[in-house]
Amino acid sequence: MRIGFKKNKWATLLGLLAVGILGAVLSVPNIHHKSLWLDEAFSWEFSKDIAFLWHVIRSREVNMAFYYLLLHFWMRLFGESELAMRSLSVLFAVCTLPSIYWIGRRIWDEPTGLIAALLTAANPYFLFASQEARGFALAMFLAVNATVVLLMAQQDNRAFLWIAYSVLTALSVYAHYYSILMLAVHGVYVMTGAKLTHIRLFFFSCVLITFFLLPIIWLQYRIGLGQADWFIKPTLRDIVSLSRVLAGGMLGVAAASACLSAAVMAALIINRGKRLGRPTFRAWVLPGAWIVLPVLVSFLFSVYIKPVWSTRYFPFALPGYTL
Repeated sequence: MRIGFKKNKWATLLGLLAVGILGAVLSVPNIHHKSLWLDEAFSWEFSKDIAFLWHVIRSREVNMAFYYLLLHFWMRLFGESELAMRSLSVLFAVCTLPSIYWIGRRIWDEPTGLIAALLTAANPYFLFASQEARGFALAMFLAVNATVVLLMAQQDNRAFLWIAYSVLTALSVYAHYYSILMLAVHGVYVMTGAKLTHIRLFFFSCVLITFFLLPIIWLQYRIGLGQADWFIKPTLRDIVSLSRVLAGGMLGVAAASACLSAAVMAALIINRGKRLGRPTFRAWVLPGAWIVLPVLVSFLFSVYIKPVWSTRYFPFALPGYTL
């Protein structure tokens, strides 16, 4: 049962404000003390000149193109210092917290939404994403808000919401390639307990997303995958390490979350896609798929097709644990 927003409106607003302040307070300190490291230096180099950025996108680096574009205009407004560059990530990270609250409130209840936002704000992996002059915080912000719009679209079933979902999802991929893995999460959630109309609209959205992504697909095809040659094949130990990072360093929490999510996925397989009758069980499907699928798909792709695994690339999967 979901608690109505109006019933505790001011308490909720104060709670969200406190969570946002906590996220900002934990993210801002020390972001100006450390010099830019190698990848952040690339962000500065690519973004400082729009003509050079276009040259880089056409010939060298397509991933994070949307982030580089936003960073270019951000630096024009606020300068090129470490503080200025990293503050853009702080902004997107903090703005993600109310959306995590909304998702938690929608699938569980209002207290759960606030707790999920609080756990996210205090998670070291969230703070890492918020303090990096890279596209991780932007990708997380867009992926989470795409999930919000998807849940709204399933309720209201309006065409503009499905189009908005497609746009946000495509932009999240322009922010970081790994965000495409959220389509698997959303697909599992839509196809369990949803109406046939919603499933059709979701597949239409996937076609629309593919259309939006054609420019980077074409550019990446022209450039090739040579810049990804530095990756190495992950092992099961890497999955354990990543799960621990996502769970805030608590291996027991990571193991419990993974086991519970695996149980949910097993139940879905046993049901063979049939509609799940219990709303409380279906509420577990979204966080369960959010925990399992991005890690599993990336791991299998990296092992059997081409290594693209990096522990740093998964901040967008963090809400699965906190929800």
